[in-house]
Amino acid sequence: MGGTRMDLAIVLAPVLLLLFLNRGIAINEGKSIANYAFMLIAWPQIAELFLLSFKINLNEFIFVAVRFLPAILFGLAYILIEKPSVLRKSAIFFVVPGIISLVFGILNNQTVLYPIAWIGIALPFLFETKVRPQSHLFSAVYSRCVVGVSVAVLLVTLLNPVDAISRCRSDKCNVLGFVFSPEGGQSNVLSLTFGLIIATLDISRSYTWILANSCCLIALANFSGGRSGTWAGLACFISISIFKLVKRHFKYIYSIFLFLTFLFSLAPVIIQFNALSFTGRPILWDAAKNFISQSPYFGHGASFWIRLQATNELQANYSPHNVWLELLVSVGVVGTLVTILAAISSLKTIDGKLLPVAFSLLIGLLVSGFSESMIMPYRLIITPGFWLLFICVSSFQKTHELGAKQ
Repeated sequence: MGGTRMDLAIVLAPVLLLLFLNRGIAINEGKSIANYAFMLIAWPQIAELFLLSFKINLNEFIFVAVRFLPAILFGLAYILIEKPSVLRKSAIFFVVPGIISLVFGILNNQTVLYPIAWIGIALPFLFETKVRPQSHLFSAVYSRCVVGVSVAVLLVTLLNPVDAISRCRSDKCNVLGFVFSPEGGQSNVLSLTFGLIIATLDISRSYTWILANSCCLIALANFSGGRSGTWAGLACFISISIFKLVKRHFKYIYSIFLFLTFLFSLAPVIIQFNALSFTGRPILWDAAKNFISQSPYFGHGASFWIRLQATNELQANYSPHNVWLELLVSVGVVGTLVTILAAISSLKTIDGKLLPVAFSLLIGLLVSGFSESMIMPYRLIITPGFWLLFICVSSFQKTHELGAKQ
């Protein structure tokens, strides 16, 4: 059921305000990394918005290729041009779980399409390059991504308003507000994109500008029908506010905030919830724990949950809906420990001026990770771009300056 004219006006208001706030920002700065971030974060959402809104059905291979092949090709061209030679240690954070997932996917006779795509988009981050942090790099990342997705939402809404705006998604009505994607197909993904992109806001700008952008993005995350994205957006905004408003001892406050969000994301692993709470997610969490016990060390591969869904062995939805259960099912204890250790080592070596971005990204991902699968490439492949941005940030070592020029 399509929205009314008032619904359209309410939804489009934050979109238009975002376009106004970000007009002409950082058009020529940070081209390589910012353009690659656009390919990873914005383009998959833009492509899926148009495909779903206009009911264009593609087979699974072409669907994944349309969303992620541009980023893979861009990354390969980037490697050929830069000719890197030094291995980037923080890439372990992304690559090793993908390789484990690929190997065990093959052994378990699963589709390897998603792990291959996962490794392909990580290739440019395997090696150090000549790129150095440029002035307002993350302003360029933010402006490209938020403007690109906002324009796509604007066009889809204006061209197909009956299907684009609804008060229902496939599994609920009148609960989460408006929904951009028809039949609820993309609502969680789009909501997470709007929420997590707040972490890349230019912290050198005024707090008023940051507040205005954050309010628009949190509203759009909620209008997109996803609670996980809305809460992630709020967490990212709080993280940035800590840096802007509490200059002294902000590292200690960040550390406490990060630890608390880590415990929050871990709750479904260690606590037994009522099956009817959190829209039935505890059923998936309990099933995931059972599968983990069957292959605890290296997991079942990233395509395991997709096979469950396809064969109706379990009402599996598209993932276990928790970041740690997702990792443990896919790559086991080994891959999960690699991920944690790599994240910790990356934070220890990062340039202090980029800590707010790194902490905000991790905090947002952990908060959303309580109820969504945020790392391994299940069918939705929700946030590879945001994890890669964390790796990108962690590669700017303490000897560099955020405002350095090439």
